[in-house]
Amino acid sequence: MATHILDDAYFMVNLVDLSAYIRSITFNLDQATVDATCMHATYDEFLFGFKSGAFSVTFAQDFAALKVDATLWAIYDGGAKVAFVFKPEGDTTAVTNPKYTGYVIMENYPVVDGAAGVLAAVTANFKTSGAVARVTED
Repeated sequence: MATHILDDAYFMVNLVDLSAYIRSITFNLDQATVDATCMHATYDEFLFGFKSGAFSVTFAQDFAALKVDATLWAIYDGGAKVAFVFKPEGDTTAVTNPKYTGYVIMENYPVVDGAAGVLAAVTANFKTSGAVARVTED
């Protein structure tokens, strides 16, 4: 069994690589189920519905130009979907490091979360908008 330690996740959003600021990242892909059970059935029957995806990314906050705050603010303030690229282990696409691409909208921008003497962080939540692609070579 192959195992993996997540230590070099790659996340680009709105054409800005924010990988160096990632503290944690969660990427979920979901597929809804639709109840298709009819009268006289003895078991429930389901069909697949729409697919969706979401990211929750905690970044070390950086207020410098073209860094975390500037990038996230532009997405939040722009009110439009933006491109994303995610790879679990660095920037090289491979069978063991697939590249996921698509578009996201940003659900919230909490600007900063922290306390005295603690790293300033921000957790941004994104929802995919449209299809997500997965490739194993560029």
